[in-house]
Amino acid sequence: MNPFLSLFNWGFLAVTLSLPASASPLPQAASGQSNLVEFSGAPAPGVSFGGSGDFVSIDSTSKLFKLGGVKQYFAGEAIRADQVTTVLTRIQGTNTWWLPYTTTNTDVDKILGEIKASGLLVTRIWGFGNTNDASKVEGNFFQELKGGKQRLSFDAATGIPKLDYVVSKAEELGIKLIVPLLNGHDDLGGINTYVTNYGGTKTSFYTDADSQKAYLAYVQFIVNRYKASPAIFSWELCNEPRCEGCDTSIITTWATKVSRSIKKIDSRHLVSLGDEGWFAPPQKAPAGANTYPYSGAE
Repeated sequence: MNPFLSLFNWGFLAVTLSLPASASPLPQAASGQSNLVEFSGAPAPGVSFGGSGDFVSIDSTSKLFKLGGVKQYFAGEAIRADQVTTVLTRIQGTNTWWLPYTTTNTDVDKILGEIKASGLLVTRIWGFGNTNDASKVEGNFFQELKGGKQRLSFDAATGIPKLDYVVSKAEELGIKLIVPLLNGHDDLGGINTYVTNYGGTKTSFYTDADSQKAYLAYVQFIVNRYKASPAIFSWELCNEPRCEGCDTSIITTWATKVSRSIKKIDSRHLVSLGDEGWFAPPQKAPAGANTYPYSGAE
């Protein structure tokens, strides 16, 4: 069995959060180019991780998520070991992908505080933020891919320390984070930024040696940084990875390789693909169903 768990991105309960006036998915803060460093010069986090809290696992018998002695679906019902009947619990999650891109830590406190007060357990945040030219960025970014090189941003206001703060605050509040490590789309620097820097196409990315070397370096850096934190629900290899016209083995082989790389570093956290749940031939759509998700086109 492949060592990655497929979690569909559509499995989130939609909720409305009242954002502070200063919060914005695209904050207009100056980029910290002077804080761009090679991986070998990456500073340690300014906060520590690995406080008290349970790690999410998979129950070997029921195959349900297990947290705090409770076996449960991600959203829906939980089955307690001491009860025969199924009981409803508040274990729904939401999607705040933009959280590491807010302007201030006060924004993070406000948003995670509201998630906690709502009784939600899990939220999803982007763990990536790429650009091919830091000088043109107005806002937060974590990595510059330019001139065949790869650099990390450690600007306190706009770089990786923003992600550090989100993880530490979630850990403090007992909130779990699903963290994608790449974007299949162009927003906030996805696969396109690797292709721009190393050549190829969005489909060749999954097998291109230079792109994969850089992508794995970033994945390993992030996983190493937060592997001790119980705030991490799971790592996602990519937000909605697609390989149009490819054989399905391209994605599955890539996912297996990257997942094993993560598990060598971090055996305690779950790893998921981040796909949308596409099917591919020879699977066929049930009678009367939309055939597009079964076409293999994505």
